Amino acid sequence: MVKRKDGRWQEQMTVTVNGRTKQKYFYGATKAEVNRKISEWRLKESTQRSDPFEDVADAWWEQAEDDLAVSTRRGYKPALERLKDHYKSTPIQSVTAADVNAFMQVTVRERQMADKTARTQLMVCSMIFRYAVQSGCIQVNPAREL
Repeated sequence: MVKRKDGRWQEQMTVTVNGRTKQKYFYGATKAEVNRKISEWRLKESTQRSDPFEDVADAWWEQAEDDLAVSTRRGYKPALERLKDHYKSTPIQSVTAADVNAFMQVTVRERQMADKTARTQLMVCSMIFRYAVQSGCIQVNPAREL
């Protein structure tokens, strides 16, 4: 946060709107006022948005695919597909930590996954939600604490 020449405080954030990145500015007489405006904006954005999980997951995959080794992609792809099959068009904003935990428990039990496969499943899930946080779809990664 910076203080401008006119005495107001300014905060700049990079946000993604309709797949495009742009700068968003917040101004106020005090730092607290700027932080309040940011919180209000985030709350408004989170209630208005309704990004389907599978769209966010596909966007994450497009971004991550080029950076991953072929063998890593081969390991991540089934985990990605299981997540997309489970959540489908569920708004990513409505997925909670309890939902992710239940998905992991059921998936591991039903498929009798090896520990490594279960860890990969949770890692891919967490990476998708981390991408959603970075792109402004959600505020908190529900898979972070699992």
